[in-house]
Amino acid sequence: MMTEEQLERDYIDRACAAIRAGASCSIDYGLPWVSVTQPGGTEYFFQESEASDLLESVPDWIDEHTYIIAVSQGW
Repeated sequence: MMTEEQLERDYIDRACAAIRAGASCSIDYGLPWVSVTQPGGTEYFFQESEASDLLESVPDWIDEHTYIIAVSQGW
């Protein structure tokens, strides 16, 4: 089983590779909403309870943008 540090490094590596290929993630905590663009242009948009659920799924030990970009590569 991977440690938190190993998991964090894995997520960072995956997110950095995706960002270099054109991925992005925008978050507005007010409404809330989350917008994710993957390499190749596929877009995902979450708002209100869906966005809240997504944000709540982010572990405390990693940045929200990094985590969401990394996991979105499997969507």
